[in-house]
Amino acid sequence: MYTIIVGDDNSLYGSCKKKIMQREKLFNKICFLVAPYYNGYDMSQCTVTMRYLLPISKEFKTETLILSEERYKDYLMYVLPIDTNLSKEWGDIELNLTFIMLDEDDDGNITNQHQRKNHTQHNARYGE
Repeated sequence: MYTIIVGDDNSLYGSCKKKIMQREKLFNKICFLVAPYYNGYDMSQCTVTMRYLLPISKEFKTETLILSEERYKDYLMYVLPIDTNLSKEWGDIELNLTFIMLDEDDDGNITNQHQRKNHTQHNARYGE
């Protein structure tokens, strides 16, 4: 499993890197580890979107990450199976994450939208 830690400074750090082969499908996963709280906010209440740029076509893709029931130590885990959309081109994939939390009033109306983005991009190198 390819593991990426989301730092408190909004950086992405690859802690356990595995080679991912071009056109690989569903044999490997990318795991994102996130501290459960950021500036006092419960990160498990966020919707997390990963946006990535394919290395050759420069096409942007988006995936919504699902919070796993499993935890790694005290970290929240978001696990994404690697499919052929993510691995279709060889080279460095640039990615970033956006965390969105909505505040609602008693009637269900949205009163605030909190947004956390990482400010650096993580390169995942895919082989031929």
